[in-house]
Amino acid sequence: MNKSSSTAVKTKARPKSSSRPISKFGPTPLQGSDLLQNVQINWLDSGKPVLEGLEKELVDVSLSHDDRVCLCVAGLGPQGCDIAPVTHRLREDWTALLSNSREPVMQQLLENSSDSVDLAGTRIWAAVEAVRKATNAQKFDLEIDRYEGDSILFRGITVDNQIYVLTFPLALTRGPERVVAVVVSNPQATASDRTPPKTAPTIPVENIYSISNPHENEKVFVVRSPVSYKETANLSQSVYFSHFFNWMGKIRDLAIWSIREPLGQHLATGEWGMVTNHAQTRILGEAGLNDVIEGRYWVANVSGPANSTVDFRYDWLKVLPDGSFERVAQSQLCMTWVNLAKQGPAEPKPLPDYLKKFINQLSDPSYTPQPLLELFADIYVGKKLYQALAGINSGRLLREQIFETSLEDTDAIGNINFANYYVWQGRIRDSFFHKLIPDSYRRTASQGEFRCLNSRVENLREALPFDQIQVNMSLRAVYENSVSLAFEYFRLTPDGNKQKLAVGEHEAAWFSRSQDGKFVPAPLPEVVRLALCEQS
Repeated sequence: MNKSSSTAVKTKARPKSSSRPISKFGPTPLQGSDLLQNVQINWLDSGKPVLEGLEKELVDVSLSHDDRVCLCVAGLGPQGCDIAPVTHRLREDWTALLSNSREPVMQQLLENSSDSVDLAGTRIWAAVEAVRKATNAQKFDLEIDRYEGDSILFRGITVDNQIYVLTFPLALTRGPERVVAVVVSNPQATASDRTPPKTAPTIPVENIYSISNPHENEKVFVVRSPVSYKETANLSQSVYFSHFFNWMGKIRDLAIWSIREPLGQHLATGEWGMVTNHAQTRILGEAGLNDVIEGRYWVANVSGPANSTVDFRYDWLKVLPDGSFERVAQSQLCMTWVNLAKQGPAEPKPLPDYLKKFINQLSDPSYTPQPLLELFADIYVGKKLYQALAGINSGRLLREQIFETSLEDTDAIGNINFANYYVWQGRIRDSFFHKLIPDSYRRTASQGEFRCLNSRVENLREALPFDQIQVNMSLRAVYENSVSLAFEYFRLTPDGNKQKLAVGEHEAAWFSRSQDGKFVPAPLPEVVRLALCEQS
């Protein structure tokens, strides 16, 4: 976007403003140009000023004022400006004024600049106003492009455009400190700091945002995102259970964004990491392709040797058209900060200070998720038809399968990511039942499907890339409408032995298509029931 503009305001320079490189972002002045002869300012019904006499030159103008000062910018292309006195408000009041979608930007300013809460809030307000004046857009994303001294450059991203806004604090001769926001030309970014622009229209939901305290005395990180095609892998086009565990890792990674640098340095040594003790998801409802999921994430408990074990909790909610919620699932992830010894097992160690501070910010043992509709909470599984004897390896082995791991299955720590254990559960479960009822796994003709209601894995030791992992699936119980499965995970060693890595459980109910096309709980197919109960 090429444009030039002229800006005027009387100022009293702040002591530190002499090094502010505003001219680096600043536009080319129009003062003295013949274009300004015989020009009049008029106002549209919306209140926007326009320059009559320069329509062919595409010259625009923008005004902003408070009770003492008026700021005016004029130039080629869309113009927008705002001047606002720095106003005192509580943090939650700023969030309410700016909306939750601006909260991540506020958090970035407080962490990465010297701005106070009031200066950061006023800066965001002024930038938003400048973008609105230049674009007439009411909904748009606002991102920080770069920092330089006390000047900060924002990007306002609309459906079909990208606007840059320069903001800086200003001390005038009279009155309080103010923030100036001016739409500027696209700065020439260097190769090291250039950020690719958004080229696709934004999704018409608040896609991702965080909330520090959505309710009084609560500390919950919130991520909202639409369900993708890949995630709706059930034959009914509902979310396949293993994706909840992928979401658990994703929302955790988004939450630790503010400590990514020190955490990355720790992990890069190869001597430190957080290992998974266990994870579990209970599926309580249904989510499909047209749904938006809000994930809520908090710390329920810190315990263990050196207080190094952290119990993370997740609440997965479907956002309904009227803004209310329906619960889809709840998850738990228990992890321990360890020193990764070259020989012997990992040793629990105290959390580093930056990680301890992050955990404390999310720690709320008293937090209780709000009561919501849970369609599968009291699902009827039917009469018990078979129960394995109590004890390890008591259930009938149904299937075993070997998986070879690679770098794709690992993460920054270097071990196999915990979510893979649930992917393997799904693969071996589907392979077994596909052999019994192959027609039910044809997407165009399927009249039923297995859906996971509960999945859990207890990790005993770590797996690594290029390990061969043998997964055994055994039968724990059979009900009229569901099955209960047990899993064991082994590493196959070069000398032919097996090391147990983990044990798991999986409960799946049979859903069939009703007359109205919806999938509802139903009795197991006869061929499945007979195959599971015979010789059991």
